[in-house]
Amino acid sequence: MNGYMLTDGNSLGYAAQNTTVLTANGMETQAIFQTLKMLKKAKENFPEYGKILWLWDGRAQFRFDLWPEYKGKRKDTAEKVAIKDSYNLAVPYISQALTHLGIDQVTARDYEADDLAGYFSRKLQAANADVLMLSGDQDWIQLVSTKNRWHDPRSNVEKHCNRASFKEFTGVDTPAQFLECKALIGDTSDNIPGVPGVGDKCSVLIMENFGSIKNLIADYRANGPFDSARLPNGLSRFKKKLNDFCAAGVRDFVRNYKLMNLNDTTRDDLVRQNASVIRGKRDFEAFADLCMEFSFLSITRDLKSWERTFK
Repeated sequence: MNGYMLTDGNSLGYAAQNTTVLTANGMETQAIFQTLKMLKKAKENFPEYGKILWLWDGRAQFRFDLWPEYKGKRKDTAEKVAIKDSYNLAVPYISQALTHLGIDQVTARDYEADDLAGYFSRKLQAANADVLMLSGDQDWIQLVSTKNRWHDPRSNVEKHCNRASFKEFTGVDTPAQFLECKALIGDTSDNIPGVPGVGDKCSVLIMENFGSIKNLIADYRANGPFDSARLPNGLSRFKKKLNDFCAAGVRDFVRNYKLMNLNDTTRDDLVRQNASVIRGKRDFEAFADLCMEFSFLSITRDLKSWERTFK
């Protein structure tokens, strides 16, 4: 029960928003209901992580400064705007419910939940605490270690990655290699373009054969453009793309790396200084009242189970 659960609030919340529509009091309520259900299930499945920190996003301006198109396609249609507006109406009620369940919520101005996850996972690991990172965002996988594991609770087939299963789950050996692959591939959900021609298969083969982008670039600079003889294990068919990347494409990789890197400890003091906390105050009567207000009958009929889970 001494472990910590770091929870990506908007990752779970948006997933909940995009489930079957529920309505009460003139608003959509599925984001509230399904977020609570996901959290309870995770708490029951992983009881050893007894302490929950719920992490909310601030606006990470430094990422927009690096790439002005960051997250640029999240409001590019009327449907996406409507979903966002509906979700934003639900967020205060999610926050109220979490407070009534006794859960602390953290936001850092100018930083995202991703940055808070990096900060807290390092601090907790240094204190020898076990950490479960609850998020659908695979960027958090770069934080996996012998003490930190990642779990995606959103789908019917839940996904899980720890240090022992890392190679099987990601295709590469280390979290550092995983981050470099992400920087090569890009991230469509955040509107971050990848390096042209370097996709999933090529990035994994680079790590298998060179270990890192630094080693790849060093080989190119020491020995000149790659030919088929220097590119074993399937990489030879990517020869032109690799030569183009090493000659002129590194800038995009460096930008993406800076956007995605959650292990940058130089931000830790700023994340801490900009953090604010809403302290949880366990009040099951108030929690029950909120659930009654929104007609969450499957919860109100089972309040004793909720009390046991969040006692």
